Amino acid sequence: MIRLATKADKNSWDAYLGRFSYNPPMNLYAWRQILEDTYKIKTFFFIASGSGGDIEGVLPTYVTKSIRGRKKLYSLRYGCVADSSDIQNELFLHMISFCRRNGIESALVTSGNRRVDTDLGELIKKTVIIDLAQDAESTWRSLRDKTRNMIRKAVRSELAAEKGFCNLKEFYKVYVSSMLRKGLPAHSYTFFKNIAEKMKDKTELIVAKKDNRVIAGILILFSKDIAIYPFQSSLESHRKFAPNDFLIWETMKLCLDNGIGLLDMGESREGGTVYRFKTNFGGRPSDIYYYSTPNPGRIGKEKKESQGASLKRAILSISPSLLGKNVAHWIKRSERII
Repeated sequence: MIRLATKADKNSWDAYLGRFSYNPPMNLYAWRQILEDTYKIKTFFFIASGSGGDIEGVLPTYVTKSIRGRKKLYSLRYGCVADSSDIQNELFLHMISFCRRNGIESALVTSGNRRVDTDLGELIKKTVIIDLAQDAESTWRSLRDKTRNMIRKAVRSELAAEKGFCNLKEFYKVYVSSMLRKGLPAHSYTFFKNIAEKMKDKTELIVAKKDNRVIAGILILFSKDIAIYPFQSSLESHRKFAPNDFLIWETMKLCLDNGIGLLDMGESREGGTVYRFKTNFGGRPSDIYYYSTPNPGRIGKEKKESQGASLKRAILSISPSLLGKNVAHWIKRSERII
């Protein structure tokens, strides 16, 4: 049986995902309240249950509206988790039926690094994962010479690492500046505040300070056996001090202190600058599977919508100071959020 989850399912939902300790915490029940409170959107968390009522699979999703009012459904990252590929397929089929009944024109869902045998359109993206050694000394030796030199450079430049969400406001300023500079939509401050409050036992913020000023930051989420940092930003004017290398090393040490053996560095375009940085840091590429449900009547319009997405980013990059972060937040709400 497949049904929509309610608040009463929160503990059993999270307990079920706890069985998949190598899955990043990007699909916990707390994300439902984070998305609803921040962006006032509708979320639909699907549960597959066995005959005895025990959870056998979950699929957390949310629906956004494009600028033209078209509804799109997305899953959270690493969203669809189930005891078997057959159950994942049942969740997909139920989702398709749900979309048709509710006027949702398309869907994009992911099963993380577990491939599903399905008739849906498949898209493979790349994340990069670092396998940590048993201790900091061994992990340090496993890094490339260039990477160690960059971290040493940060230390010689007197960068200081500081943990805690007491620095959230200063990190957010760095984050918004970075996103607008790149012409990308930015999350609101409330989004990060909600993550800190609603996932407080599974998240940490580490910032890098130079002369007591926050110049970079990294937000980490962790499960029992894996951590992920979906948000990392630094000031362009201070990148010469290697704050990004410095913060990733601090994150690796945090993982080791908590008995976590894997660090997911996040998705990036294969062959791109960010991807090369991550692989050069010592990460190994890993496939992430996405599945789409294009409406046959909509396929002819995909190119036009793609051009619309490019236009939104062009608007941000042309005049970020004029448009400001409010426009960036509005654009973020109209597309994939997380």
